[in-house]
Formats: sequence, C-alpha cells, structure tokens
Amino acid sequence: FGRVRPSRRSSLLRCRPLSSVTWLETAQVANNDLCLSACVAEVTAPCEEAFQTPAFDEYALILEGVVEIIMDDKVHRVEAGKGILLQRGTRVKWRWPGPCKYVPICLPAFSPDNCGREEETGDNIAKDEQAL
Repeated sequence: FGRVRPSRRSSLLRCRPLSSVTWLETAQVANNDLCLSACVAEVTAPCEEAFQTPAFDEYALILEGVVEIIMDDKVHRVEAGKGILLQRGTRVKWRWPGPCKYVPICLPAFSPDNCGREEETGDNIAKDEQAL
C-alpha cells in the first residue's frame, strides 16, 4: 500500500492513519458529538473495506478519484464530482480501485459500535477491527 498522508490539517481535525486510508475526522471520533460525523478521507492505494451494515445514513461526496460501492450484488461506481446516499441498514462494501479523496457524512455519527462491520481478512483490506 502507498504512504498515508493527511490531505489538510486544522485545529478542528485529527488525523487517523489507517493503512491506505487517512481520515481527518470531526464529530464523534474527535469530539464525542453523536448527531453527525464528517471527515475528509484520502485513499492512497487500491484497497477495500469489509462488508458492513451501518446503523446510520451515510452520504459520500467524491472529490477526487473513484469509489465502488457494492450493495445488492451490484457495483455502483461513484466518480469525482458525484455523491451517493447509503441508507442505514444497507449492507455495503467500499472498494477503491486507486487513489481517492472523499467526504463521508454519517447521521447519526459513525462509531465502531454502530458501523456493523463484518470480520474480513486479506491483504487488500483498508483497516481491521483494531484500527477502528
């Protein structure tokens, strides 16, 4: 995997490097606000997440690159300048075919307890349970 680097720094954001993904996190993880979380995430190399069934609605706005969202046995390709709404309770898998910068917005806020992440292993997995 490529080197992880923050996309920008701010006193309101905290960088959490996770393998090929860097999150600049606000809300839940950084300051315990439960109603919303948002961040600028930067993926530096091809990778994917384990399947998950979040207990939150998630909007993803793609700034650069592409993300592929797998749900209902279909691949939804979301390119820069586009967005997608993933409704709570939907089983999804995120896959990045290359570098990507995006903004995930979760309502209520993301937490390791409400992301519904399934156990999955492999060299291409962006992060494991310990990274959450």
